[in-house]
Amino acid sequence: MVNADGKTVDYSDPGKPELRDFYIQSALNLLRKYDFDGISLDGTRYAEMELTGDCCYCDTCREQFRGQYGYDPIEVKHAGEDSLLREQSIATGQYLWNKARQDHVTRLVTDLKAQMRGIRPEATLSAYVSRLVFQNWTDWLHDDALDWINPSGYTYPVDAFRRRCKDIAQMVDGRRPFAITLGPHTSYGKLPDVEALLEQIAICRDVGSTDYVLFTHSHQQLYDDLPRIAEGA
Repeated sequence: MVNADGKTVDYSDPGKPELRDFYIQSALNLLRKYDFDGISLDGTRYAEMELTGDCCYCDTCREQFRGQYGYDPIEVKHAGEDSLLREQSIATGQYLWNKARQDHVTRLVTDLKAQMRGIRPEATLSAYVSRLVFQNWTDWLHDDALDWINPSGYTYPVDAFRRRCKDIAQMVDGRRPFAITLGPHTSYGKLPDVEALLEQIAICRDVGSTDYVLFTHSHQQLYDDLPRIAEGA
């Protein structure tokens, strides 16, 4: 990817057709070779703006957008005196540019699911989803592009975590099973002990999370805590 300042970002660009095809064929090859229950997508999104800047403004993405709407999306970002958007709402331009990026990610997911049906129709597709990265995942549920979903639960104060879980349940709205992803130790924060993790698991169950996913940087600690997790959960 390339951010709005012209700097290259080490992140795959779903706006490139060859990148989408590479991801899809890689997943399909796994299903052909191995008896997996399904595929769970991670990183199927744009990079976080706070880490990389606004992306992607590579030549391919800009040309695609220019061909559809008649102006360069970098003009939406900078909107100077010489911008072609002088007589067009900047808000509308930003909406269309955001939607174009959402559509790139959605196409990757929906195309993968469609091709999975032709190879292993019983195999499931899920995705880890987070915030502000152009993942319009509620539409994926409406369009039957996913069989289940694992939204990010990387929130650590218990009241904020409970609110987030309730928000997730409302967004899913019973359309598909969901398994909230819990992070005992991530780059976003850390739970103090296994009892705090068990409390999060209980909150997930209260809002209807059918299962839960655990991700941690402290693998040994999680391994040591597994007996207590199994007992308490």
